[in-house]
Amino acid sequence: MRGTLLTLTGAAAFCFVAQANAAVIFEDNFDSYATIGDISPTWSATTTASIVTDDNGGNAILMDGSAPNGANNTAIHAITELKPTATESIKLTGRIYDDGAGNKRSAIGFRNGATPLFEMGRYNGLLDTSYAARAVNFPGANPSWVQLSTEGATEGWHLLEAIFTLDNVNVTIDLGSDGTIDGTLDIALDETLWAASPGFVEVRMGGPSGLSSAGGGLAYDNIKLETIAVPEPASLALLGLGSLAFMRRRK
Repeated sequence: MRGTLLTLTGAAAFCFVAQANAAVIFEDNFDSYATIGDISPTWSATTTASIVTDDNGGNAILMDGSAPNGANNTAIHAITELKPTATESIKLTGRIYDDGAGNKRSAIGFRNGATPLFEMGRYNGLLDTSYAARAVNFPGANPSWVQLSTEGATEGWHLLEAIFTLDNVNVTIDLGSDGTIDGTLDIALDETLWAASPGFVEVRMGGPSGLSSAGGGLAYDNIKLETIAVPEPASLALLGLGSLAFMRRRK
Protein backbone atom coordinates (compact mmCIF):
# COMPACT_ATOMS: atom_id res chain seq x y z
CA MET A 1 0.00 0.00 0.00
CA ARG A 2 2.80 2.42 0.92
CA GLY A 3 4.63 1.77 -2.34
CA THR A 4 1.48 2.46 -4.33
CA LEU A 5 0.90 5.73 -2.45
CA LEU A 6 4.41 6.97 -3.17
CA THR A 7 4.09 6.12 -6.86
CA LEU A 8 0.80 7.96 -7.20
CA THR A 9 2.22 10.94 -5.33
CA GLY A 10 5.12 11.10 -7.76
CA ALA A 11 2.80 11.01 -10.74
CA ALA A 12 0.64 13.74 -9.24
CA ALA A 13 3.70 15.89 -8.66
CA PHE A 14 4.65 15.49 -12.32
CA CYS A 15 1.20 16.61 -13.43
CA PHE A 16 1.51 19.69 -11.24
CA VAL A 17 4.91 20.60 -12.69
CA ALA A 18 3.70 20.09 -16.27
CA GLN A 19 0.81 22.50 -15.76
CA ALA A 20 2.62 25.00 -13.53
CA ASN A 21 3.28 27.43 -16.38
CA ALA A 22 -0.29 27.40 -17.73
CA ALA A 23 -1.76 30.87 -18.09
CA VAL A 24 -5.18 32.11 -19.14
CA ILE A 25 -4.87 34.85 -21.75
CA PHE A 26 -8.54 35.54 -22.35
CA GLU A 27 -11.79 34.06 -21.04
CA ASP A 28 -15.41 35.10 -21.51
CA ASN A 29 -18.64 33.42 -20.39
CA PHE A 30 -20.68 36.50 -21.43
CA ASP A 31 -22.58 36.56 -18.11
CA SER A 32 -21.44 40.11 -17.31
CA TYR A 33 -23.25 41.68 -20.28
CA ALA A 34 -26.72 43.10 -19.66
CA THR A 35 -27.29 44.10 -23.30
CA ILE A 36 -25.58 43.18 -26.54
CA GLY A 37 -24.12 46.68 -26.69
CA ASP A 38 -22.10 45.87 -23.57
CA ILE A 39 -19.87 43.42 -25.46
CA SER A 40 -17.97 46.34 -26.98
CA PRO A 41 -15.03 46.98 -26.64
CA THR A 42 -14.29 43.40 -25.46
CA TRP A 43 -15.67 42.23 -28.80
CA SER A 44 -16.07 44.29 -31.93
CA ALA A 45 -19.55 45.74 -32.43
CA THR A 46 -21.82 43.56 -34.54
CA THR A 47 -25.36 44.01 -35.80
CA THR A 48 -26.18 40.30 -36.00
CA ALA A 49 -25.52 39.30 -32.38
CA SER A 50 -27.94 38.95 -29.48
CA ILE A 51 -27.81 37.70 -25.91
CA VAL A 52 -29.48 34.34 -25.28
CA THR A 53 -29.61 31.98 -22.31
CA ASP A 54 -27.15 29.12 -22.03
CA ASP A 55 -27.85 25.70 -20.51
CA ASN A 56 -26.75 26.85 -17.05
CA GLY A 57 -28.99 29.90 -16.80
CA GLY A 58 -26.24 32.32 -17.81
CA ASN A 59 -25.64 34.21 -21.03
CA ALA A 60 -24.41 33.16 -24.45
CA ILE A 61 -23.96 35.18 -27.64
CA LEU A 62 -25.99 34.20 -30.69
CA MET A 63 -24.37 35.15 -33.99
CA ASP A 64 -27.43 34.72 -36.20
CA GLY A 65 -25.51 34.97 -39.46
CA SER A 66 -28.12 36.97 -41.32
CA ALA A 67 -25.86 39.78 -42.51
CA PRO A 68 -24.27 39.77 -45.95
CA ASN A 69 -20.51 39.43 -46.31
CA GLY A 70 -18.72 41.81 -43.97
CA ALA A 71 -17.43 42.38 -40.46
CA ASN A 72 -20.91 42.81 -38.96
CA ASN A 73 -21.34 39.04 -39.06
CA THR A 74 -18.17 38.35 -37.03
CA ALA A 75 -17.32 39.38 -33.46
CA ILE A 76 -13.61 39.97 -32.93
CA HIS A 77 -11.51 40.16 -29.76
CA ALA A 78 -7.98 41.54 -30.22
CA ILE A 79 -5.04 39.85 -28.48
CA THR A 80 -1.30 40.43 -28.29
CA GLU A 81 0.42 38.47 -31.06
CA LEU A 82 0.55 34.84 -29.99
CA LYS A 83 2.07 31.63 -31.34
CA PRO A 84 3.29 28.35 -29.84
CA THR A 85 6.84 27.92 -28.60
CA ALA A 86 9.05 25.02 -27.66
CA THR A 87 7.89 25.31 -24.05
CA GLU A 88 4.25 26.44 -24.42
CA SER A 89 1.31 25.25 -26.50
CA ILE A 90 -1.77 27.35 -27.27
CA LYS A 91 -5.21 26.05 -26.31
CA LEU A 92 -8.50 27.51 -27.56
CA THR A 93 -11.83 26.16 -26.31
CA GLY A 94 -15.40 27.27 -26.75
CA ARG A 95 -18.92 25.91 -26.59
CA ILE A 96 -21.42 26.27 -29.40
CA TYR A 97 -25.17 25.76 -29.45
CA ASP A 98 -26.42 24.27 -32.72
CA ASP A 99 -30.11 23.82 -33.52
CA GLY A 100 -29.17 21.14 -36.05
CA ALA A 101 -30.48 23.00 -39.12
CA GLY A 102 -28.60 22.84 -42.41
CA ASN A 103 -26.90 25.51 -44.51
CA LYS A 104 -24.78 27.09 -41.77
CA ARG A 105 -21.47 28.97 -41.86
CA SER A 106 -20.34 29.84 -38.35
CA ALA A 107 -17.15 29.13 -36.45
CA ILE A 108 -14.78 30.08 -33.65
CA GLY A 109 -11.10 30.62 -34.39
CA PHE A 110 -7.93 32.70 -34.69
CA ARG A 111 -6.65 35.10 -37.30
CA ASN A 112 -3.85 37.40 -38.30
CA GLY A 113 -5.48 38.77 -41.42
CA ALA A 114 -5.45 35.76 -43.73
CA THR A 115 -1.98 34.59 -42.69
CA PRO A 116 -2.42 32.47 -40.69
CA LEU A 117 -6.06 31.68 -39.95
CA PHE A 118 -7.83 28.86 -38.12
CA GLU A 119 -11.54 28.11 -37.67
CA MET A 120 -13.67 25.28 -36.26
CA GLY A 121 -17.45 24.94 -36.38
CA ARG A 122 -19.99 24.60 -39.22
CA TYR A 123 -19.24 25.21 -42.89
CA ASN A 124 -21.84 24.39 -45.54
CA GLY A 125 -19.32 24.56 -48.37
CA LEU A 126 -17.93 21.17 -47.27
CA LEU A 127 -20.95 19.21 -46.13
CA ASP A 128 -24.22 20.94 -45.39
CA THR A 129 -24.57 19.35 -41.96
CA SER A 130 -20.94 18.67 -41.01
CA TYR A 131 -18.68 19.95 -38.24
CA ALA A 132 -15.31 20.88 -39.68
CA ALA A 133 -12.09 22.82 -39.16
CA ARG A 134 -9.55 24.55 -41.35
CA ALA A 135 -6.00 25.85 -41.00
CA VAL A 136 -4.90 28.10 -43.86
CA ASN A 137 -1.54 29.78 -44.59
CA PHE A 138 0.16 28.05 -41.68
CA PRO A 139 3.81 26.96 -41.80
CA GLY A 140 3.80 23.64 -43.64
CA ALA A 141 0.01 23.17 -43.82
CA ASN A 142 -2.89 24.58 -45.80
CA PRO A 143 -5.89 22.26 -45.41
CA SER A 144 -9.18 24.01 -46.02
CA TRP A 145 -12.26 22.74 -44.16
CA VAL A 146 -11.66 19.14 -43.20
CA GLN A 147 -14.51 17.15 -41.67
CA LEU A 148 -14.12 16.94 -37.90
CA SER A 149 -16.81 14.40 -37.08
CA THR A 150 -18.73 11.75 -39.00
CA GLU A 151 -21.78 12.78 -37.00
CA GLY A 152 -24.14 15.15 -38.75
CA ALA A 153 -25.30 18.42 -37.25
CA THR A 154 -26.70 17.71 -33.79
CA GLU A 155 -28.95 19.89 -31.67
CA GLY A 156 -27.41 20.88 -28.35
CA TRP A 157 -24.36 22.42 -26.69
CA HIS A 158 -21.05 21.10 -28.02
CA LEU A 159 -17.47 21.69 -26.86
CA LEU A 160 -14.78 22.56 -29.42
CA GLU A 161 -11.09 22.49 -28.56
CA ALA A 162 -7.88 23.21 -30.50
CA ILE A 163 -4.33 22.77 -29.18
CA PHE A 164 -1.43 24.22 -31.18
CA THR A 165 2.15 23.03 -30.79
CA LEU A 166 5.08 23.91 -33.03
CA ASP A 167 4.46 20.91 -35.27
CA ASN A 168 0.77 20.08 -34.89
CA VAL A 169 -2.74 21.35 -34.24
CA ASN A 170 -5.18 18.90 -32.66
CA VAL A 171 -8.89 19.72 -32.93
CA THR A 172 -11.65 17.85 -31.06
CA ILE A 173 -15.41 18.08 -30.70
CA ASP A 174 -17.46 16.82 -27.77
CA LEU A 175 -21.09 16.59 -28.87
CA GLY A 176 -23.39 17.33 -25.98
CA SER A 177 -20.47 18.49 -23.80
CA ASP A 178 -20.65 15.17 -21.94
CA GLY A 179 -16.92 14.48 -21.72
CA THR A 180 -16.79 12.09 -24.69
CA ILE A 181 -14.73 13.05 -27.75
CA ASP A 182 -16.87 12.47 -30.84
CA GLY A 183 -14.46 13.69 -33.48
CA THR A 184 -10.80 14.59 -33.79
CA LEU A 185 -8.50 16.05 -36.43
CA ASP A 186 -4.70 16.41 -36.49
CA ILE A 187 -2.99 18.85 -38.85
CA ALA A 188 0.80 18.67 -39.19
CA LEU A 189 2.75 21.94 -39.07
CA ASP A 190 6.37 22.76 -39.91
CA GLU A 191 7.95 23.97 -36.70
CA THR A 192 11.06 25.32 -38.45
CA LEU A 193 8.95 28.01 -40.15
CA TRP A 194 7.12 29.36 -37.10
CA ALA A 195 9.89 31.83 -36.27
CA ALA A 196 9.26 33.73 -39.51
CA SER A 197 5.49 33.30 -39.41
CA PRO A 198 3.20 35.89 -37.78
CA GLY A 199 1.24 34.82 -34.74
CA PHE A 200 -2.47 35.20 -33.99
CA VAL A 201 -3.80 38.68 -33.15
CA GLU A 202 -7.57 38.01 -33.05
CA VAL A 203 -10.04 35.56 -31.55
CA ARG A 204 -13.21 35.39 -33.66
CA MET A 205 -16.71 33.99 -33.47
CA GLY A 206 -19.37 34.05 -36.17
CA GLY A 207 -19.27 33.89 -39.94
CA PRO A 208 -15.99 32.65 -41.46
CA SER A 209 -14.61 35.56 -43.50
CA GLY A 210 -17.75 37.48 -42.58
CA LEU A 211 -19.93 35.18 -44.68
CA SER A 212 -23.68 35.01 -44.08
CA SER A 213 -25.33 31.84 -42.80
CA ALA A 214 -28.69 31.29 -44.49
CA GLY A 215 -29.63 28.44 -42.14
CA GLY A 216 -29.06 30.57 -39.04
CA GLY A 217 -25.97 30.87 -36.92
CA LEU A 218 -24.57 29.39 -33.72
CA ALA A 219 -24.63 30.55 -30.10
CA TYR A 220 -21.22 30.84 -28.40
CA ASP A 221 -20.26 30.48 -24.75
CA ASN A 222 -17.27 29.88 -22.45
CA ILE A 223 -14.59 30.96 -24.89
CA LYS A 224 -11.16 30.51 -23.35
CA LEU A 225 -7.65 31.08 -24.67
CA GLU A 226 -4.69 29.86 -22.66
CA THR A 227 -1.11 28.65 -22.87
CA ILE A 228 -0.19 25.25 -21.48
CA ALA A 229 3.27 24.00 -20.62
CA VAL A 230 4.93 21.46 -22.89
CA PRO A 231 6.24 18.65 -20.64
CA GLU A 232 10.03 18.30 -20.72
CA PRO A 233 11.37 14.97 -22.05
CA ALA A 234 12.86 14.17 -18.63
CA SER A 235 9.45 14.70 -16.99
CA LEU A 236 7.78 12.45 -19.54
CA ALA A 237 10.35 9.76 -18.83
CA LEU A 238 9.72 10.15 -15.10
CA LEU A 239 5.99 9.75 -15.63
CA GLY A 240 6.62 6.61 -17.67
CA LEU A 241 8.77 5.14 -14.90
CA GLY A 242 6.14 6.04 -12.33
CA SER A 243 3.41 4.37 -14.37
CA LEU A 244 5.55 1.25 -14.80
CA ALA A 245 6.23 1.11 -11.07
CA PHE A 246 2.53 1.46 -10.36
CA MET A 247 1.71 -1.39 -12.75
CA ARG A 248 4.33 -3.61 -11.14
CA ARG A 249 2.97 -2.78 -7.68
CA ARG A 250 -0.54 -3.78 -8.76
CA LYS A 251 0.81 -7.10 -10.08
